[in-house]
Amino acid sequence: MTVKIHFALLLLSLVGALACTSSVQMTGQWVDKTLFQPGKYSSVFVAVMSQNLKVKQVFENDLASEATARGLKAVKSGDVFKPNFTTENAGTKEAVLTKVRELGLETIFTVTLKRKETSTRYVPGETYAPAPYYGGYWGYYSNTYGTVYAPGYYVQDKTYFVESNLYEVASEKLLWSVQSEVFNPDSVETVAGEYTSMLLDALDKEGLLRKQK
Repeated sequence: MTVKIHFALLLLSLVGALACTSSVQMTGQWVDKTLFQPGKYSSVFVAVMSQNLKVKQVFENDLASEATARGLKAVKSGDVFKPNFTTENAGTKEAVLTKVRELGLETIFTVTLKRKETSTRYVPGETYAPAPYYGGYWGYYSNTYGTVYAPGYYVQDKTYFVESNLYEVASEKLLWSVQSEVFNPDSVETVAGEYTSMLLDALDKEGLLRKQK
């Protein structure tokens, strides 16, 4: 196999990989303007409501670490409740709120996977031809046969729809809600990092949280 063929196949692999690259984007958000007071809160209880313990731990670690780095007081649900703390077995609302208040936290931030969609699409085949060669006969002959046809293939895309909510502990009311989509996640770690940066940037922009004094 010639170098040109190797290069063409490498290019094909790269194109296929890029077609499945993960992305995280915010699709909508809502703020309760009646409760909104810029910089009112400086502490948050982070709770990722997932049955997958790895997902829960990675996301909570990233969110809490980033919040702390931005001058906020952050406590993870995994440090307070049992590892199986999820929507289904979180205990009573009063028990959770009592613990959060004991910790002196002003807000509760939840992350929940609302649904997952899978779709299949076809990527057409392509022909990769080398550049024209104007040397001797054999060079032209071998160069021409370096042309490679890459057959089409099917790709399965996965889209995750995620909702994040910020609640005020004192009133127990919803302050801020964000809807997001995660497309073809590469890894939990990569998505958690992208998602955390996006959310904390949005919180900063809204001015909902402030640094501790």
